[in-house]
Amino acid sequence: MTVDQHFLVDKDVVRKIVEKADLTRQDTVLDVGAGTGIITVEAARRAKLVIAVEQDTRLMPKLKAACTGLDNVKLVVGNILKTKLPPYTKVVSNPPFSIIEPLIMRHLRKPVPMSILVPKKFSDNIVAGNTALGFKTSLAYKAEAAEIFEGNVCQPPYPGKLAHLILNPVQKTAAEKAMVEFLSYSTSKTRNALRNIIWNYTTKRTATKIIELSSLPDPLLEKPVKRTNLEDLQTIYSFLESTIGDKNLRINPSHNRLGEMAEVG
Repeated sequence: MTVDQHFLVDKDVVRKIVEKADLTRQDTVLDVGAGTGIITVEAARRAKLVIAVEQDTRLMPKLKAACTGLDNVKLVVGNILKTKLPPYTKVVSNPPFSIIEPLIMRHLRKPVPMSILVPKKFSDNIVAGNTALGFKTSLAYKAEAAEIFEGNVCQPPYPGKLAHLILNPVQKTAAEKAMVEFLSYSTSKTRNALRNIIWNYTTKRTATKIIELSSLPDPLLEKPVKRTNLEDLQTIYSFLESTIGDKNLRINPSHNRLGEMAEVG
């Protein structure tokens, strides 16, 4: 059992989390950190399939027992961030709190609706939008805190308040798609990441020239992508918005590696 995993035990909260997901018999649901299966079972009553992922093998007997007789549940043992899964349409979960941020970041490129239980402070950072995490999330999602709960809806009790966080995908602009691509270059310098993105629209030489002649400060260009703060991200986004929005900058099909951005011109 991971130290950050607080198992939801309040069935009323479970019902609310599942109901807000608006599940249908066409949905395949991902339940991350399924634990004893309390969300898995409720979601299975409404969805086509539930993929219940749990890393702690000690919990699998209880999870299997809870899902006995349910032929629309697929149990997976593994780390959600390292395990290859079949396609799914929604995430409905009370995930281990340490993986919530990477879980959301993993879905920025191809977002799916999420109905999840998270610490209230985490939810506040996303919903307010005035943090780096909130900014990143807003590139792909509209965030809403549906309801706030006391920590004792879980066992062991969480030492603080919890929030039911709803994330609904939004239609991304060209600049937002480019920004998501920028974030994927986590270990690269900002300069190199931006060059690779602009390169999808023009030649490598021109992309380099555009960046070097921009007003972006050199310290920012030298900063690794993963170390950029909110102000950095806002500056980079403004640059991408103005650059990609330039009607004179056309995609060179032979250099287009982003695929979904090919409609921009």
